[in-house]
Amino acid sequence: MALSGCAVVKDHKAKVRLQKTPPIHLAVIPKSVGLDFRTKVHEGATCAASRLPGVQVTWNGVTDETDVVGQLNLFNNYIAEGVNGLVYAATDATAMNEVSTGAT
Repeated sequence: MALSGCAVVKDHKAKVRLQKTPPIHLAVIPKSVGLDFRTKVHEGATCAASRLPGVQVTWNGVTDETDVVGQLNLFNNYIAEGVNGLVYAATDATAMNEVSTGAT
C-alpha cells in the first residue's frame, strides 16, 4: 500500500507574503516529467497549493531533460499567460538565463 501526505513545516525562517487578491497562479516546470522523484515533487506542490486558499499550481514539463527548446517554450508560454510565479529546474542554465532575467 502506498500512502502520500503533505507535511507541514512548523519552524521556518522564510516570510512569504502572498498578494491580497486571489487567484494566485504558479507554474512549475521541472527538468522533465515521468520520473518517480519528480512525481513526488508534483504531489508536494499540489498538496501545498491545496492548503492555501486561492492558489493554483500548473505542472508541465518536457519528457526529455535535453529538450532545452521545449522547456524554453513552456517558460515563455507561461510568461505570456501572465502567471504570478514560475518555479523551474533549468535543463540548461545558460539558455534559461536571458528569459529568466527578463521575466516580470
